[in-house]
Amino acid sequence: MAEKSNTSIRDTSRRHFLAGAPAAALVLSAGAANAVTGSDARLIELGRLWDDLNAQIVALDKLIEPLGERYNALAPPWPEGTRAGFSVLTAAWPEELLKSVFEENGRLYYSDRGIEFLRTWEPKRTTWAHPKSDTDWTEIEIPDVKAKQHAERAVSAYDKWRADLDELGNRLGYSQLCDEQERLYNRVAETREEIAATPATSPKGLAVKARLLQDFWAEAEPNDAGERMALSIARDLTAAA
Repeated sequence: MAEKSNTSIRDTSRRHFLAGAPAAALVLSAGAANAVTGSDARLIELGRLWDDLNAQIVALDKLIEPLGERYNALAPPWPEGTRAGFSVLTAAWPEELLKSVFEENGRLYYSDRGIEFLRTWEPKRTTWAHPKSDTDWTEIEIPDVKAKQHAERAVSAYDKWRADLDELGNRLGYSQLCDEQERLYNRVAETREEIAATPATSPKGLAVKARLLQDFWAEAEPNDAGERMALSIARDLTAAA
């Protein structure tokens, strides 16, 4: 059930960047008018780092993809023990739990979110008591033992399944590669933020920023006039550098 992510740097970053594309175009345009001196050594270094990280992720994806297919083929299915008990759900009726189930092969199972809810869930049920007399009934809440047992079984089955998945991932080397992939994506995000925060003082520095802007539109066309103008400016700056 676990799925890896082969999302590229460009796919990951584009949706966060596009909202500011028109403003970015103005910054690039204004910078181009003023940037006539300066070496922008740090920006150029960051641009090379960006390329290197991108290349590392592409190479890593080639290793992860076939290994991920093997991992998914060998991974045990979502545990039967996490099936959502309809009678428990309708009796206890916790809204949070009802939002945390999914359907597979016509059956309802608790999601990761649902299992985490079950870990600390203390279900209650209502009953009637007559503390004073047989005619003086009072509605009270008491622990729902059946629902609690159901929750404990589901959590236990889930934890065993997760442990089996971890063992499989470590044995195949898949988990280690995914950890490295996440590290690289974090480095990409840090590099992107530093590039954005570092002022460009030369055409070469502006070209680094412009090239990154083009990367965001590498696999999809701009959506509106502002985005098209930003991409046009980025292309011009890259070509002129």
